[in-house]
Amino acid sequence: MTPSETESTRRRWLQRAGLAIVAAPALAAFATSSARAAGKTPKADVGYQFTPHGDQHCGACTSFIPGDSRQGAGTCKIVDGVIPQSGWCSLFSKR
Repeated sequence: MTPSETESTRRRWLQRAGLAIVAAPALAAFATSSARAAGKTPKADVGYQFTPHGDQHCGACTSFIPGDSRQGAGTCKIVDGVIPQSGWCSLFSKR
């Protein structure tokens, strides 16, 4: 490989790396907006924890949707994923 070919290859590689660095935040934002477009917020975004916060817990929240069994996990109108009744997040609203 001649020096000019090596330089050309290196230049292409650097251009592609630069493009990837610039595009990464846009791709991350797209992934987050896709999840939100489905109408659910990721647990990490609302400070979700699997234990109650004092007397506040998912089973007593207006957004909680009970599962098949009275004591089992359910879902939430706002937060994505399976939600145990004993969990809690910053969006808690007493039923």
